[in-house]
Amino acid sequence: MDTSAAQQFWRYSLSFFRLTRPVFLLGGLLMYAFGFTTAALHLDDTDMPSAAAGIVMVLCVQLVAQYSNEYWDVDAASLNHANRTWFSGGSGVLPTGVIPRRAALTAARVFALLAVLTMLALLWSGRPFAALIGLLGLPGSWFYSAPPLRWTSSGWGELIASAIVSLLVPLAGAFSQTGSLFPELFFAVPFLMLHWAMVIALSLPDMETDRAAGKMTLAVRLGQSRTVQLHHLLIAGAYLLGVLLSLWMTSGGWLFLASAPIAAVHIALVRRNRPAEYNWLTLTGVASFASCAALTLLGLVLSAR
Repeated sequence: MDTSAAQQFWRYSLSFFRLTRPVFLLGGLLMYAFGFTTAALHLDDTDMPSAAAGIVMVLCVQLVAQYSNEYWDVDAASLNHANRTWFSGGSGVLPTGVIPRRAALTAARVFALLAVLTMLALLWSGRPFAALIGLLGLPGSWFYSAPPLRWTSSGWGELIASAIVSLLVPLAGAFSQTGSLFPELFFAVPFLMLHWAMVIALSLPDMETDRAAGKMTLAVRLGQSRTVQLHHLLIAGAYLLGVLLSLWMTSGGWLFLASAPIAAVHIALVRRNRPAEYNWLTLTGVASFASCAALTLLGLVLSAR
C-alpha cells in the first residue's frame, strides 16, 4: 500500500469511527450491566454465554440507531455547524463527503442482521424474553430517524429512545439470566426520566437547524420555555422517585443522591441556555444520567455484600 492509499485508508477509518460515536454505546452497556447485575444478585449462578450474546444484541441495536440516524438526518447535520457539540448535532462526518452517505445505511442494515442473529442465538439458548426485548428494540432504533415513522420528528422520538435505553436494555440484561423480574429493576423508571431529560437537553443546541430542516423534535414543537420546564420536571421527578424506591427497598440505592450536584449544575446550564456553554450543557446532561445509574448500581452491589 503506497503512502497516499494508506493515508486515505486511515482517514476513512477515523471518519467511520467518528460516525459510529462509540461514546453513546457506553450508556447501553451501563444499563445492560445494571439489569444483568440485578439478576445476578438474586441467582446462585450466572449464564455468561447468554450474557455475552445479550451484550452483542444490545450493541448491534444501538449501532442500527446510530447509523440510521446519521443517514436520514444528514440534512439537519449539514446545517448545524456553529452549535455542534461533543454530544449533539450528529457526528458531522457525512456532510464532509469523506464517507459516502450510503455507507451509513449499509452499516445500519448489517448490524440489524447481526442483531437478529443474536436474538436467534438467545432463543436457541433458552432465553426467549431477552430475544423478545431485542425484537421490540430493533424497529424502535431503525424508525427513530427512518421513514415512514421517523419518530425523531414526531415529538415522541425522545421518549422512545429513552424507553429503549433505560427500560428495554436493563430488561435484556436481566432476561439474559432469568425470566423473572426483581424489585431493583424499578430503578429503571427514574433512569428513563433522566435519560429523557438528557435527550431533551441534547436537542436544545439544534433547535434552529432542526426547525430549518423540518425536523420537528419535541423541543421544536414545545418551544424553548416549555421544553426547559419539562426538562426540570423530569429531573426532579427522577430523584423523588429514586428516594421513594430506596425507602421501599431499604437498599443501597441511596448512593444515587451523590449525583445530585452534577444534575444541579446541568439544570443551571439549561436555564441559561447560552451557546458558548453548549458543550458543558450537553456534557453535564450525559454525566447526570450516567453518574446516577452507575451510583445506583454500585449502591445495590455494596448493599448485597
